Amino acid sequence: MFIEDALIKKSMFVTLQLVSNCFLSVLKGLKIVFRPLYALILVFLVNANSFEGNYSKILEEIKKNEKKPVKDEIMLLANHLLEDIEKNSLSVKSNEELNDGYIAFRKASLYFPDEEKFTLAMKKFFYERYKRNLTSDEDKEDMFYHFLESRMFKEADIFCQEFKLKCEELPKKVKSKNSHKTKGRVIELMSKNINEIIVKNIDFEKGSKVVIVFSPTCSVTLRALSKIVSDERISKIFRVNSIFLTRKYLPMELLNFKNEHKMENVYIVFKSSDFPDFYFYFYPHFYFIKNGKILYEFKGWDDEDKSIGNVYMGLEKIGLLKSEKRK
Repeated sequence: MFIEDALIKKSMFVTLQLVSNCFLSVLKGLKIVFRPLYALILVFLVNANSFEGNYSKILEEIKKNEKKPVKDEIMLLANHLLEDIEKNSLSVKSNEELNDGYIAFRKASLYFPDEEKFTLAMKKFFYERYKRNLTSDEDKEDMFYHFLESRMFKEADIFCQEFKLKCEELPKKVKSKNSHKTKGRVIELMSKNINEIIVKNIDFEKGSKVVIVFSPTCSVTLRALSKIVSDERISKIFRVNSIFLTRKYLPMELLNFKNEHKMENVYIVFKSSDFPDFYFYFYPHFYFIKNGKILYEFKGWDDEDKSIGNVYMGLEKIGLLKSEKRK
């Protein structure tokens, strides 16, 4: 593996020149289960000089991660790839390098949509490829989608007009309510028009809430919701106190979900980093919160009896259900 090669080449002798013996002793003492983290730390400590100017090797390593992506490694490699393209013009890259670079930053943007720098790098590769007639209609749609996922609505609008795309999901009217605060930022759809949105802030500092991280197209989430709302003992409690959050920008699907299931508090998060306590890449994920603290959580919905039992447990812990009501 390329990162491991870099680690071996640098050796412990070089590392000793960069950090104190005491700190290295702590790193050496990490258990085997933390070895991947240990390797990444050492790569950072040695400045990863073997990456510098090695565009081809970086791309090769990113390609290796196609089947088993490791997000930390993708972040590290994409950052080094950024350093390369900041120093060297894309005009000197071969067509193959341009295509590979576009794919690499597409992956980085996909895994880290909050990091606008990766989407902007993807855009840079797109336009260089466009000059050489290497892009397809699918590439244009893909670039537009990544702008939306990074919440770069102005860039998405400009891109949409330039290439005359349909862009049906592009918000045309954006209202803000205290959105200068990043904590708890969400996007709320206005009425039946998916092109009008409100960016506002929600918080969980007071009272009890059930937050469900989900995707409106996730069949497992829909199955879980069906089971919960059909349970007479908790259906009303759940409807009144639940908040649904999704990271994916799927306004039409979200609106359909909201109307079909008659759920009021259904939002798209503006950025994952606006909700640091939540994980947005596994559906469904239930968080039971009281006065700003997560008191219970669980994810998935495999065994229905066990899963509904988890819902009861969570509701009890945040005081929305008395324990004696649980069977």
